[in-house]
Amino acid sequence: MAWKTQKSHEPAQYKILDISEPGYGGLNIQDLDYTLPLNQSPRMLNMMVKNGAFGKRYGQKLIKSFGSRIYNITEYKDEMYLHVGTSIVKYDPINDVTTTIITDAGLTEKGTFINYNKFLYYLCNRKFFQYNGTEGQEVEPYSPDVCINRTPDGSYSDIIEDYNRLGAGYKNTFNGDGTSRVYKVMIPKQDDSDTTGLDSTPIKVEIDGHDYVEGDSSGKITAVDRTTGEITFDSAPSHGQNNVVITAYKTFQQYEESITKCKYWAVYGGQNNSRLFVGGNGTATYYFSDVFNAAYFPETNYAVVGNAEKDITGFGAQYNNLIIFKPNEIYALDYQYGQDTTGEEKAMFFTTQVNVDIGCDVPGSIQFIDNRLTWCHTNYGVLTLCSTVIEDERNVRVVSRNINGGYRIDGLLAEANLKDAASVQYEGKYIIFCNTPASNETLVTYEDDGVKYSVADKGGHAYMWDYTNAPYSASERINVDTAAKQTAWFKWNNVFADSILVLDRKVYYSYGDSGNLITFTDGFDDEVTENKQAIVSYYRTPMMDFGAYHMLKTIKRAFFEVRADTACNIHINYITDENPSGEQDPEDIVVYVGLWRTFEWSTFGYALFNFAKTFARKCSIKKITLAGIEFVNNEVSRDMSLSGVRCEYTLVKEIK
Repeated sequence: MAWKTQKSHEPAQYKILDISEPGYGGLNIQDLDYTLPLNQSPRMLNMMVKNGAFGKRYGQKLIKSFGSRIYNITEYKDEMYLHVGTSIVKYDPINDVTTTIITDAGLTEKGTFINYNKFLYYLCNRKFFQYNGTEGQEVEPYSPDVCINRTPDGSYSDIIEDYNRLGAGYKNTFNGDGTSRVYKVMIPKQDDSDTTGLDSTPIKVEIDGHDYVEGDSSGKITAVDRTTGEITFDSAPSHGQNNVVITAYKTFQQYEESITKCKYWAVYGGQNNSRLFVGGNGTATYYFSDVFNAAYFPETNYAVVGNAEKDITGFGAQYNNLIIFKPNEIYALDYQYGQDTTGEEKAMFFTTQVNVDIGCDVPGSIQFIDNRLTWCHTNYGVLTLCSTVIEDERNVRVVSRNINGGYRIDGLLAEANLKDAASVQYEGKYIIFCNTPASNETLVTYEDDGVKYSVADKGGHAYMWDYTNAPYSASERINVDTAAKQTAWFKWNNVFADSILVLDRKVYYSYGDSGNLITFTDGFDDEVTENKQAIVSYYRTPMMDFGAYHMLKTIKRAFFEVRADTACNIHINYITDENPSGEQDPEDIVVYVGLWRTFEWSTFGYALFNFAKTFARKCSIKKITLAGIEFVNNEVSRDMSLSGVRCEYTLVKEIK
């Protein structure tokens, strides 16, 4: 009889899978859950890389409630200025001091702050205001000297300046002949059918350095014919060269509104910022001021850009060009100084097309990010300008492919209010606020102390690109899709903003009619009402096949490293291909904090750690193909920080 050898028992050989920087790669809803890099996530909300670790997004704190709508906010001379209600005010957030600069009944809609040539300007509701740091008032339009060396009868003159679109006043300068009492000024016409005469505004005259006004006590001006432009004096002015200056007025409402209806602005002059450019009045036309003079927009300083069917949606500077955006195309404006077609030496601006298919239809999204203009389009998502030469293929590239969404999951492109989104760049991050309405959609469910909770979406979606940790590479050696995939995007909610300012390394913003001025904090709560609100946050690892998609696996244990200087309470949920709804671990991850500067009884505990704390869990997930781990927190004053995730597993057998 042959002896049979007893099989020896070999202990299972456990393998290790490490996620060394969980979440650093951001949210990716474009690719399949099980194909993602380990540092990306198929499902994540209200997370970011902050203070050197992956954890909850910024908290929010109410700074002041003004009681009236905040329409706009800006910075001027390192101080904060706001359009609140029907006033423009200066606000000191440190000492809570508000100073009214301008009050006007016409300030009833969102306007445009302009910082140009040492002044702060505000275009709003067909009015144009200025502030010099001391007093605010409406801009007094410059009255151009349209002609000089004019004869009293108007038969000859030398044209030197254009009429001003912004105002009705203009000057004619005459050579007095010593005999004529009647001087005839030019009357501008909008077109050949225009038969209107001068405005009723009193005529002003300067004769040999002495000033007179129509109707004053001097009686110098005896008659004004507003149809012919003839001004009669009580006696003939003396003989001289350019010694009689007459200021007359004729309003062209269409001219004035071509400037005061504009929504967008930029300063540009080639190598300097000498001229103010405005656009966005519905005519696809840009206008530019005289040199360092916002009170003078010469009537010929304009150009229609591209197809006039669609208006200008914004400006941006890149390289030595001024970039002009339209919804479906992009142009570059270039400065040259030389002779025009008449031989006159002057500054000239020329436009060239940069992209014939893609433009910007989200005006509030334009920012200068990492030395490139970056903006959003409702069809393509967030884009960046890699070159201003139209011959360069793909000079405009998509940056937001990871979070644009598609037929599986809604993302950025599905946001209902995307066209009206606002944006900011702050601490190496590009944030676009979509101001999504709240919905009844359930974001996450979890169990705590035997009670089941579900959290609905509060709206206020925002998308953040961490371009410092994950910049976009425009190198031609990298595939365009690969470059976009390597960017790190994070989705937030309950963050509403339509007017935003970065001042003294802080972000200030407001939204809607609330009149509330809010700022980001390093805390873990939303304090925009009387009570703290928890920031619901969750993060899921990719669905992992452990490098063996053809094998069944058993996960014996999991290890989680969290930072120890922020209090946290994290629910753990194990997701598998057999149980996609997940199974919650009965034991949460709990860290207390003992930092006195952030002391709260609710987060205090005696078991404290100085650096990091590792938690081990026996999960015993058996015979699965794919597995993922979800982490959830929805508690006041609690972070949800993760520094590392490790799974200890064994391969069981091949799938048959």
